[in-house]
Amino acid sequence: MLVLSRYIGQRIQIGDHIVLTVIEFCDEYDVVRIGIEAPLDVVVHRQEVYESIRREGRRKPPLTAKRKYFRRPAKKPCPLCCGASAGK
Repeated sequence: MLVLSRYIGQRIQIGDHIVLTVIEFCDEYDVVRIGIEAPLDVVVHRQEVYESIRREGRRKPPLTAKRKYFRRPAKKPCPLCCGASAGK
């Protein structure tokens, strides 16, 4: 296994067509959010979802299926570090 360290916003390139981007890290819950850019013919699942699909014997969706992308609303500035000095 290759282990890489990345900062938020940095990317990892896999082959010619797959890019992983570190989006966010939540220290409180030890969670990392990763963005994945891949061609539509590359099926991407979390490990537990993939295993569930394999157990149930479901087939992957047709290649014509379109991915849905969701945009999270922008975070409000933190009043302790960002918002306190804004406009002063």
